[in-house]
Amino acid sequence: MRKVETRLDEATIARIETSGKSVYEFLQEAVACKLENDRVLQIDEMLLKNQKAIRAEIANAFTEKLDHVEERMLAVLNAQQKISTQKLDEAKEIIANSLEPHDSFRANVSAALQKIAAHIKG
Repeated sequence: MRKVETRLDEATIARIETSGKSVYEFLQEAVACKLENDRVLQIDEMLLKNQKAIRAEIANAFTEKLDHVEERMLAVLNAQQKISTQKLDEAKEIIANSLEPHDSFRANVSAALQKIAAHIKG
């Protein structure tokens, strides 16, 4: 056992005297309290680190979900655009086939339909 030099103030000496314990017992309890407090602080620090890690995991999972939702939305929009373009092409073909053989009128309708298709394709 090694010797430790300890300086006690008057208030601590008074507490020792009123506790009815020896100086050794009093200091032993004080050291135990200090060790327990240090342990509690270490546990608090670990909990804080774990809390930060959990928050980071939640943020990552949320970001991945958002990315997945964004991908799905883009896929749906692309599918809708393809369907619209396909229907427009079908309508253009039906109109072109049903028109009288007047070339300038057909050209005007075809140009208008191409402008609409370009606008939809964006």
